[in-house]
Amino acid sequence: LNVAILGPGTGLGVGGLVRRGDAVVAVTGEGGHVGFAPETEQQLDILKVLRDRFDRVSAERLVAGSGLENLYAALQTIRQEPGPRLTAAEIFAERRDGNVASEAVDTFFELLGQVAGDVALTLGAVDGVYIAGGIAKRYPEMLEESRFRSAFEGKGRHRALMERIPTRLITYDQPGLLGAAYSVLEFPD
Repeated sequence: LNVAILGPGTGLGVGGLVRRGDAVVAVTGEGGHVGFAPETEQQLDILKVLRDRFDRVSAERLVAGSGLENLYAALQTIRQEPGPRLTAAEIFAERRDGNVASEAVDTFFELLGQVAGDVALTLGAVDGVYIAGGIAKRYPEMLEESRFRSAFEGKGRHRALMERIPTRLITYDQPGLLGAAYSVLEFPD
């Protein structure tokens, strides 16, 4: 077993699970704070705008609730369409064909796919990547229809490997409690 878990919500949680002998071991760290690596011209423009606000632009600055808000504000600047700052929930509610909110949400899911693919490569998560967190769970249809999977697979010479790695959305209400229960039952000392 070797899987990765990403949870975009308040922040961007990143971890993994690996089997070592009879035990499943958690791989923890601060993966949400890796540097943002733009892959398109639009993403380069977003990075330029966000560098004016932040000393360092990490994945979490784009792939979290606050990240969606940052994306929206950056796209307003790029499009020269000033307007009020919106919360992540308001941005999802304001989605209309061709508007900034729609572009921000589309870009958010694309970036989630890119980051998930990077994490899969980093951890060697050949058995799957699981998406947790409130955002994706609230909008599963948007995730499914988005560029998430194509961005996940778009890893150049590693595309064939990425195409074989499954991605799944965690829909259970309290997945952390399942992990805690497993730990207590498996390692009672």
